[in-house]
Amino acid sequence: RPAAAGRGGIYYEIGMFFLDMLSDLNSGRLYVLQGHPFFAGISLGVFLASSVKHGRTCLRMRDAVQASVKKGFWEEGLLSTLRDEVKFEGVAGLMLNVYGLPFAVSGWTSLASQLFTLALGIRGVMRLYSEQQLGVK
Repeated sequence: RPAAAGRGGIYYEIGMFFLDMLSDLNSGRLYVLQGHPFFAGISLGVFLASSVKHGRTCLRMRDAVQASVKKGFWEEGLLSTLRDEVKFEGVAGLMLNVYGLPFAVSGWTSLASQLFTLALGIRGVMRLYSEQQLGVK
């Protein structure tokens, strides 16, 4: 798929990737603040497993993005990292955050934060699903 396709192209997708990671960390923080260490442990465990799995690619993300922009197409390692992140962390995180929504909310700001995290998770899962339906490998 072309690296410059869509709204903002590759930079938009990378930004959303890191925003999703930060929102997942924030969800874990909200579970801790609300006194639910079980949910926090699951949330942070999924985040850490995903980070360990893709740590090498994340460390060289800038080079991979620049190479993708230069070629005009996504670098294979970068694209597989973004897809893998949704397949593993995205689905598990989305299920956890839907189930744990009532436990993480203490006010309007935590509600808005959790709803934003859910929206990012849904976006990622739906994007992956649509690519699978289109036969994108």
